[in-house]
Amino acid sequence: MIYYLLFLLLAVSFIVRVLLNTLNFIWLWQIKEYRLDRLFVHLKETNEGRRLMVNRSSVLFWLLVAAVPLAYVNFTRPVFLVLATLVFLLNTKEILRQILKRTFRRPQFTLRATLISVLTFMTVFWLLIILPLPIPVSIVVIDRLIFITISLFVLATFLPVFFTKIFLVESAKRRIESMKNLTVIGVTGSYGKSLTKELIASFLAEKFTVLKTPRSVNTDLAIAKLILGSIAKEHQIFVVEMGAYKRGEIAKICDMVKPKIGVLTGINEQHLSLFGSLENTKEAKFELLAALPKDGLAIINGDDANVLSLVKKITVKTHVYKSTDIKVRIVPFGANLAAAAAVSKNLGVSKEKIKSSIKKSLPFLGLKILQKGNMTILDDSFNANPAGFNAALLVLKTYPGLKILVTAGIIELGGKSYDLHKQLGQKIGTICDVVILTSNNFAKPVSEGLMTTKFDMKNFLVPKREELLLAVKRCIKGKTVILLEGRIPLELKFLI
Repeated sequence: MIYYLLFLLLAVSFIVRVLLNTLNFIWLWQIKEYRLDRLFVHLKETNEGRRLMVNRSSVLFWLLVAAVPLAYVNFTRPVFLVLATLVFLLNTKEILRQILKRTFRRPQFTLRATLISVLTFMTVFWLLIILPLPIPVSIVVIDRLIFITISLFVLATFLPVFFTKIFLVESAKRRIESMKNLTVIGVTGSYGKSLTKELIASFLAEKFTVLKTPRSVNTDLAIAKLILGSIAKEHQIFVVEMGAYKRGEIAKICDMVKPKIGVLTGINEQHLSLFGSLENTKEAKFELLAALPKDGLAIINGDDANVLSLVKKITVKTHVYKSTDIKVRIVPFGANLAAAAAVSKNLGVSKEKIKSSIKKSLPFLGLKILQKGNMTILDDSFNANPAGFNAALLVLKTYPGLKILVTAGIIELGGKSYDLHKQLGQKIGTICDVVILTSNNFAKPVSEGLMTTKFDMKNFLVPKREELLLAVKRCIKGKTVILLEGRIPLELKFLI
């Protein structure tokens, strides 16, 4: 009776673990855009990635694998069943705790994610049937194969996605070519491109019918889908944000949309792990300007030395803008406004309308600002890069009261990561009263930077994830301003 009860508990906990681990692993692939290079950087450079491979739970499961011989000896077979059941139950308890605390991660159920999920579940149960092993042993072995199985299905779905992508991109290219009166404006850069794109679209809407890429649409496939689903004959302007993780990706987008105006907002170490070097980043961003026609226009950020280093290579008419071009007191976002104003001026928008657009834009620039009693929240949690981080700190500095920074740091900075986080720590220490890191990936360099300032290190916190929200709440005293910088854990969304 006890044997069958243990077997039932093992089976149920195995099913729960397979289901939830499959969703969690697909979520990880999905947020890395199903890109092996981004996943590799995550596994190599972040503590979360390393813990995915080696953690207390994985050690226990590998010990179970080592204990498999026990299942083949009559008098030790029950021992193996007890050990397997205990390990699976402990893990199931941890997963259920994450669900109750709303920290469990699951993917958006796109066609690809759903297909991978279904194929994984089918494979698991197929292996249970065909493996010539005792069921408890099969369960342990299959558990160790889940991540590999999902990864294989990610690769297996690459070809259909690839050919679908070619078809959609070519169809979108033909659609753009058929619209003779459409002016396409490409916007790229290591930082500032999303806000600049939004401002350009807003400014030009005063005179033209404008379509822009939504918030996170900046890859060739996503842009192609937008063109095929949303662009219409009445559109006169198409503002396209262009993202990239390696050379050649912006060139592909340009080949599809044929930009006439190219805006380069800035170049820094963002995604350096993927580009390999700052020179590669420069070359990748320059692809937009290189794709402009002879009568095209390059609009570039004159405040950025890396951008200015490319000027001699530009072969079309060039407009260099600076943050000081805009006479408003909003330093961190002056360059974004200047870029939008430069585009608008070159497309014939009157000075009066440009000034009007600037005034309308001021309340909505950059950070989302939420007021909750005596607490002000500056939400910059969409993404993090060195320039954006520094700009957000400048905004935080202008507020009176207790200043709390909540951040995970900046990922994918490659070999520059340590030095850049140390420099950030030095700046943070002169502005913030409390610093809370949501992970310990960059705790050492940030703390080293903080210690070079007068910052009280008692207020440097790296709480466990389940204690994160409570740690933030405990720090709130009287008039408080909280900056949420970069992607934050789900539980902190309750603050917003």
